[in-house]
Amino acid sequence: MKKIAFYMMALVAFVMTISFTACGNEPNEPKPGEEGNDSTQTGDATIEYVDHESTPIVVNAMGEKSLSIFGEGEYMIQNYSPDEETMIAIFEDGIGILTLADDYHDNIVVVNEGELIDATGHWTYGSQADAAFCTLYENSAYGQYTAWNGMTSYVGICEQRADGTHYGWIKMTVAVNNAGEVTATVYGWAYEKTPNTPIKAGRKH
Repeated sequence: MKKIAFYMMALVAFVMTISFTACGNEPNEPKPGEEGNDSTQTGDATIEYVDHESTPIVVNAMGEKSLSIFGEGEYMIQNYSPDEETMIAIFEDGIGILTLADDYHDNIVVVNEGELIDATGHWTYGSQADAAFCTLYENSAYGQYTAWNGMTSYVGICEQRADGTHYGWIKMTVAVNNAGEVTATVYGWAYEKTPNTPIKAGRKH
């Protein structure tokens, strides 16, 4: 009788264990509200970020490099120092850079980390028919713009699409040596995939 009672108790415990497992969450499944559940997705996930901190893109004097930020190779850093300017050229329609207002040379604004990049400010746009050449640094007979010298900061960028304007940033350093030769170094970039949505400089996610 004792053996029968023992087996009956074991059977009841086994059935209760099965019932508890079936009603609860599986060990590897996220609970509602935890990461992985669709309800936790926010606007933060709409930022596209490309990291070049460990593999910077370096453009030395008399060099050029193209940046494909919105997927079109739309920006090109052109470094013609020391005799001429170092600039970012735009060859695609609807691609913009935040520049100083009413400036003949389209000098690029130094955007500090955390500053908002949106419709506010003066935007210079390029196109396939009429490229734009925006100055990062110049100290020549043609003009002077040295605000970026020694700075690690952000360039405000945007792309106009059918669904609206997408704002973003490029993190970079501009360093000038005693010979007037410029080195422009890019550490990464990001943009908002949600149209008409501001982004803070340096925001990655």
